[in-house]
Amino acid sequence: MKKLLIYILVTLSAMAAFSAHGEPVSIKARLDSAHLIMGKQGMLRVEVVKNRGTSGYFPMFADGDNRPYVGLNGDTIELSRRFTSDTVELGSGRTQINYQIPLQAFDSGFYYLPPIQYVAGVDTVESNRVALKVLPVAAKADDEIEGYTSVADAPEGSWSDRIPNFLYYYWWLILLIILVVAAVVWGVIRYHRHGRILPGTKPQLPPYEAARQALDRLKSRQLWQQGQVEQYFVELTDILRTYISRRFDVSAPEMTTQQFLTEAAENPVLAPYAPELHRLLTLADLVKFARTQSLPDENTEAFRIVSDFVDTTRPAEKAEKESAADAADNAAKQPAPKQGKEAKS
Repeated sequence: MKKLLIYILVTLSAMAAFSAHGEPVSIKARLDSAHLIMGKQGMLRVEVVKNRGTSGYFPMFADGDNRPYVGLNGDTIELSRRFTSDTVELGSGRTQINYQIPLQAFDSGFYYLPPIQYVAGVDTVESNRVALKVLPVAAKADDEIEGYTSVADAPEGSWSDRIPNFLYYYWWLILLIILVVAAVVWGVIRYHRHGRILPGTKPQLPPYEAARQALDRLKSRQLWQQGQVEQYFVELTDILRTYISRRFDVSAPEMTTQQFLTEAAENPVLAPYAPELHRLLTLADLVKFARTQSLPDENTEAFRIVSDFVDTTRPAEKAEKESAADAADNAAKQPAPKQGKEAKS
């Protein structure tokens, strides 16, 4: 009983290991006929069963030999490199590939063809050996020879027969190399154009430029002129609070109006602007929350307060650079002093 239990456990372990590795590759070879007249063509049929998606090849056809055929049994028998194949799905992830390989013999006798090797993934399998009897040709020296075509000159089969063996079996490697080269070229071109390879976020505008552009967009949309007064004040106060947050490091967007006005009154930079900001934000709250209808002059005045505040508090270095640039432009526009007699007169 103990031996039987051990035998069952060993068998189950072997079955589990086999299942983990997957079903093996199998190969089977057969001839259309065991008899072949010398010089005539026969057909060697090889059936390969393997897991779907597993690539495979015949090493003897990928040996780099430039001859259009593979010689067997001391080159007495030739297998054409121009063979055809068809695929049959067996289900359960298994596939059968049927290869039709033209064969020709040039000396009479009885031969055993060597096993045909096939490589699929990490597995190498060999077919069974097949026997072939080559019959001599009963012909005289002056007889016309017809119907004898070398397997090297046999008509081409499928499109795959016209592809060199290296390309047929290693196309994936060539494709990988092409993709790597294309990626390197793309990276070099992008680096020279943008200074980086991977796409990055667009640089954020400085607070003044961002606020100025936002105000210009708001003005061009003419919201309050179209009756959208509430939306107008929502966007106007958002521009103001965002600018103050980025420019003065004050958490204005998170504050209530009262909290912000208290902070502005106590902040030495914002204190001079506190009265006008109080007037603006109070009007904005009335429009947004109390549904008060503001007057056109009030809408225009609110925009002026925010615009003047942004322009007045812009960074000094920026303002100095632009002032110098404006002065240079004005100087360039002044007429040049007259020379010679005209200047004296």
